[in-house]
Amino acid sequence: MLQSRRVRSIFALFLDSVKAGVMDEGRISALEEKLCLADDMLDVLNRTVFRQQEQIEQLQAQIRVLYQQLQARAPESGEPRDLREEIPPHY
Repeated sequence: MLQSRRVRSIFALFLDSVKAGVMDEGRISALEEKLCLADDMLDVLNRTVFRQQEQIEQLQAQIRVLYQQLQARAPESGEPRDLREEIPPHY
């Protein structure tokens, strides 16, 4: 959102300069290109952030499931576990 305001602010300054007759055509074209590239980059970044947020939410859901499974397997009696029983079968 901050970037979007910044792009709009740059565009407003650009329009003010054009109206005042301070800029020539070459400079106007260069600024238009930069503005388009900045806008495209902003769209790409927004999509990236959206995808990353989805991935974070999926990972958090997986962690919750794993935590619930771990809690379900924990001994309820409070007795210490015998680690010899937890040795993998290939030993």
